[in-house]
Amino acid sequence: MKRQIPDPTNGYVNYLDQADAQAQGLYQIQGNQVYIGVDYTSHLDPNGRGRNSVRLQSNPSYTHGLIIGDFQHIPSSACGSWPAFWTVGPNWPHSGEIDIIEGVNANAQNQMTLHTAPGCTVSVGPGGQAGTSIGDPNCGDGGGYNGCPVVNYLGTSYGTGFDAAGGGVYATQWTSQFIKIWYFPYNQIPADITNGNPNPDRWGTPSANFGGCNFDSFIFNQQIIFDVSGPTVSYDGESS
Repeated sequence: MKRQIPDPTNGYVNYLDQADAQAQGLYQIQGNQVYIGVDYTSHLDPNGRGRNSVRLQSNPSYTHGLIIGDFQHIPSSACGSWPAFWTVGPNWPHSGEIDIIEGVNANAQNQMTLHTAPGCTVSVGPGGQAGTSIGDPNCGDGGGYNGCPVVNYLGTSYGTGFDAAGGGVYATQWTSQFIKIWYFPYNQIPADITNGNPNPDRWGTPSANFGGCNFDSFIFNQQIIFDVSGPTVSYDGESS
């Protein structure tokens, strides 16, 4: 867990270490679930660091794999929130970034984005995707800041709609040839995931299906992160 440091994504937030987060009720283990929260009661200086929050980050880093996140609740679509479930490598953007869940303020749909150094231009991979590619297919667009986003316009994919549906699962399959992201509402989670034997070949069309890039040259050594930041003022560095 991150100690009290400024947000590397430049959000309006103050990340706490584990002891302080637990003392303030912002990090808890509840049965087999992990709860992280944000201070939503304090009145703060708009020129200060920001609200107390939590950033969870994996110690190991990964190149390729299957990443599955089961979420009962994520922050609602509301002004001042910037939650994300994502991966990032060192020396951004040269080792890349994968945004699995991301939205800012009142966004009602999830946006899945790759951010890379210049040279990774994607196309929709074989089998298609349920989401809609927007913006530039060059994932290094804008020096990596803009990335190559895909939006899932399903009303339960993010925020308030996601919570109203009882949560759900996001699964990301990452190989040398493609990066696929699936979203499953709570009542549509595949049995092979719930029984601990996930098989992406059975999951149907993904929400996002990034292909056409030599991913091994652009996305590698990724740490997995879940955080809740405040809205970004100036986008400089990693995304979240």
